[in-house]
Amino acid sequence: WEAADWDALRAALKTTDWGDVLHGDANQQVRRLTQLLHALQPRWVPHSDHKTKASDQPWFGPACRSASDAKHRAWRALKRHPTARNSYGLEEEAAANHDINATLSRVAAWGRKWQVKFAAHKTQQLTINRTSRAPRLTFNGETLTPRDEVEVLGVITTTITITVINRTVRHI
Repeated sequence: WEAADWDALRAALKTTDWGDVLHGDANQQVRRLTQLLHALQPRWVPHSDHKTKASDQPWFGPACRSASDAKHRAWRALKRHPTARNSYGLEEEAAANHDINATLSRVAAWGRKWQVKFAAHKTQQLTINRTSRAPRLTFNGETLTPRDEVEVLGVITTTITITVINRTVRHI
């Protein structure tokens, strides 16, 4: 209602020949006045038709409907033309999950072999660097890659450097 041009509507009503509108019995006068107001309304009072779906909630108005439709259009466009970034992210995630599961399978097999029980809720995450000239480690006659050294055996090194990221950590 705030967007309506009420002054222009009043001006249009002032120029109305009320003798033509208000004659006859009361029902005819009401019908002609209603027709006049309905004829003036589209010009001076902005409006829109709002169609609801059966599944819409009572609070789900025209703004919600247009936002929902825009969201669905965007998802359909993304589905038709996925970006390289999204595709790369999904492939990278799948590869990382595969690597982690393979590592966990190797650790679990080692644990079963040596009857070691692991508690998954008592794990720690560390970032560890070894110098490039450190000797290669072997396990059962096989030379391990640096990745396998960390994933399977943990860290075997003579020096450990700790970089403090959060300075509020209390050192004991």
